[in-house]
Formats: sequence, C-alpha cells, structure tokens
Amino acid sequence: MAFLDVARKLEDAYSASYPASVLGALDPHINSLSPATGSAAAGPILVTVNGTRFVAGAVIEINQVAVPTTFVSATQLTTSYDPTVAGTVAFTVRQDPHESNSVPFVVGALQEDTQQGDVPEPEPEPAPEPEPTPTPKMGGGVGNGTRKRTPKNGN
Repeated sequence: MAFLDVARKLEDAYSASYPASVLGALDPHINSLSPATGSAAAGPILVTVNGTRFVAGAVIEINQVAVPTTFVSATQLTTSYDPTVAGTVAFTVRQDPHESNSVPFVVGALQEDTQQGDVPEPEPEPAPEPEPTPTPKMGGGVGNGTRKRTPKNGN
C-alpha cells in the first residue's frame, strides 16, 4: 500500500473525530516560486515551487490546470511553464483531496522586435561636426596683415 493510500485511509478514519482545522495540517503549502516572473512568448521556464508537506504524486496546477510535475523533495516541486500571454497566473499544488494556497506568477509582455535575452541597441549618436579650419589672411607678409605697403617707385 502506498503512503498516500495509507494517509487517505487515516484521514477518512479521523475525519469524523477531528475538526477540519486539524485535518488542514495535511494540506501542502507553497512558500515561493523561483522564478516568480517570466516573459510571454519567451519559451519554457523551469519553475521551482518551494513549500512544505509535498508528497510523491503531488501535482502543480496553473490556473487550476494540472501540469507535468517533478517531485524533488517534501519541500520542492518543479515544472516547465511556457507563458504565452501577459498577466498573472495562479500556481497551486494538489494532493487529492488536499490543495495548497495559491501563489501568483507574473507574466510580462515581450516586445515584438526583441526576443528573450536581447537588449535593444541604443540609437547611435550623430558624429560631431568638424570644427572649421581657420583661413589665413592675405596680407603678403609677416604679422597680422596690417603692414603698410610701399610702392616700388618710391611714392
């Protein structure tokens, strides 16, 4: 007999004698998701569900839809999640008849012109305009061009 079968039989036997608050102690509990966010259309993401009271056979549900789940330990489950639409989805863990609390996973939009991991290149800055080169003054001699000319014939 599997552990879950024994646990269910014990629960059935005790359910008539114990209040739901005591039996609720058998419910799995999610503490966190890692990662807790992803990008739409970015491709599959390995999500780790961290919590307590997980058993082999526990199933992760995303928005109440069961997804393939890997049991790692009593505190960790994993699944591959491929978000396709921006928004928030709810992760829960089901171990019939028990269900965990719900934890949000935020899916961000992916820009159409980029793919996951791509960072848009910044616009190149225009090249600076070259400074104009000074043109020499025509004066025909040394100095600043203000020297007085003497005519050849002596006048």
